[in-house]
Amino acid sequence: SQGAVLIEVPCGSEEYDNTDHLHFFSKDSLRRLLDFFFEESEVIDNSYTDPNNVVVGSLYGIGRRPKR
Repeated sequence: SQGAVLIEVPCGSEEYDNTDHLHFFSKDSLRRLLDFFFEESEVIDNSYTDPNNVVVGSLYGIGRRPKR
């Protein structure tokens, strides 16, 4: 079957105090989640390190072709 999903999740230590998020993902854990449900997966890092050496940004997770 066809289908795709795009997920954006925050990353970086500044997010750990943000109570809006129930779970935090690393590149590996987001990939494992997508691999469980999709035939193909891709994780794109959209993070950067600010002048205070703090990681800010997000990860994009793409899943294609849902598993049956």
